Amino acid sequence: MRRLLLIAPLLLFTAGCGVVQSSEDEATDSAREVAAEAGERLYSRRPRTAEEVGRSASGIDGVEVLRVTGISTHEGDGIDVVVRASGSAYDGWLDREEVAVRRCFAVRVSPKSEWREDPRDMDCPDGPPLTFAPPPEPPRLPYEELRAKLPRVPEGGRVDEAEVRRGLAALDLDPAIRTVVKSDGGRVGVLLSVKGNGFDAQDCLLAHVGPGTTEVWVPPRIQRMPGEGGCTVAGALDPLPPPHWTGSLTPSGHSPARPSRPAVRARPDAAAHRSSRAPSAVPRSRPPVCRSHGLGPRGVSRADAVTQAPRRALRSAGALAPCERCQNCGRGSPHCVST
Repeated sequence: MRRLLLIAPLLLFTAGCGVVQSSEDEATDSAREVAAEAGERLYSRRPRTAEEVGRSASGIDGVEVLRVTGISTHEGDGIDVVVRASGSAYDGWLDREEVAVRRCFAVRVSPKSEWREDPRDMDCPDGPPLTFAPPPEPPRLPYEELRAKLPRVPEGGRVDEAEVRRGLAALDLDPAIRTVVKSDGGRVGVLLSVKGNGFDAQDCLLAHVGPGTTEVWVPPRIQRMPGEGGCTVAGALDPLPPPHWTGSLTPSGHSPARPSRPAVRARPDAAAHRSSRAPSAVPRSRPPVCRSHGLGPRGVSRADAVTQAPRRALRSAGALAPCERCQNCGRGSPHCVST
């Protein structure tokens, strides 16, 4: 009986150890979490090539890119990125020795993949981590040079489209810069643009030459988003109104000064009326906004917000949940922030 009493605690201890996760498994889970966060940052609906995805993954702290397969995110099953991540845990109850592991996982990047999709365990491929050249810089649009080359036509004069085209030819533009010239009603509009990716704001310059006016400008970012019509030669001939402006434009494309509002004389009993109202018990907080455009909760998708701002930081700021309902903002570099 005494021997059984001595063995019983040992049996209980051994049985308990059978359900306790080993330190190596805990370290592997920690590495898997790092890979999952990398996949979270890579998640996006924007079409990208394998090289673009690999370059983005190589810039994420905590992971090494060992292999990239696929052509583009929107072809077939998308892009598979094999990353290597490190994780650690502590072994023992008395002797707290750290156990560190390096594990490899496959992260799928595709519009068909689920948000926060679990990375797949993989055997690490042989060879060193992949390196990627920096992306090519888009050609600079010559704002000052274009302004200097365009003709100045006096009031009552006639604009010559051929003269405008000669000025553009003298700029010796990069072949990647698209040029459009159009005449309408005695005016000439000019568009210089660089091909965009269909999701981010496009780079473009607009110019307008008319009797008594020659102007060159960059449309506001929100008007350069796909589908907004800001980067068109029609926008050069008939400029779009500034964002959130409901009035009309002057012939030169500027918004006229708004008429001043007449002063309103306060009622004699206004102060007493205000003091008689009960104050609000809890002030209402303003919803998070899309920093790039100043839009409200429908400004940016959860995926693109988290791509640019870490999910934990958004959660700690209390701005993640409202941003999950956003849809149609620009996907350049938006952040959902509380204001």
